[in-house]
Amino acid sequence: MKLFQIPFDSGNLVSKGAKYAPEALCGKGAEIEADNDDIEKTQKNIYDTAVKEKRFLAVGGDHSVSYPLIMAFMKNNKDGCVLYFDAHADADVYMKPPSYEDLINVLFKDKILNNSNFAYVGLTKLFENEVKLIEGKKIKCFEIKDIKKITEFVKGRKLYVSIDIDVLNVKGTGHPDGKAGIDELLKALEAVKEYIVSADIVEVNPEINNDAVEAGKVILKWFTNQMKIHT
Repeated sequence: MKLFQIPFDSGNLVSKGAKYAPEALCGKGAEIEADNDDIEKTQKNIYDTAVKEKRFLAVGGDHSVSYPLIMAFMKNNKDGCVLYFDAHADADVYMKPPSYEDLINVLFKDKILNNSNFAYVGLTKLFENEVKLIEGKKIKCFEIKDIKKITEFVKGRKLYVSIDIDVLNVKGTGHPDGKAGIDELLKALEAVKEYIVSADIVEVNPEINNDAVEAGKVILKWFTNQMKIHT
């Protein structure tokens, strides 16, 4: 599994600092070129790099980096599926290039994702228009403890896992709305690990405090122990 480091946080419209997460979690390493003054260029660089890899783990960065990563995964895995671990739906409006608040709206309306290949895990806070999108598209939303439902959704398919650190009940994120414990997250990952092809860890912000960094390191260690990761 190829490791990508993506030091980009200009897709986060509220708090900066996630661009420092790759080094905080991984140390120095190979990076995908990220221009924090140009989100469109950065997303193209990410897509062009990721689409060449069958398996990858990306460490961001804010959640906008997941847009081209998911695009690349779905390009290579037509029958694949996505589990999106996040306290937020990231589906506010249709806007291109999408920010961290909009990427799921864009992926659904551009028909990259649908209610058979995508599911949320751990949502706690939604905007009114996100509720309308979820209800209108009949998007599946699982609690992190719904292991049976999660595994039934994924079973037999190649899987992309996107993990926003704020799905967890840790301090040290720009949006502390998560309710899940780290052990609950790892249990969910364990349940579907045989299907994971690619993944991302995003929204860790070392500039706020160390809690999110430590949680990110635990998640990264899990992937390192389970998958053959190389730079």
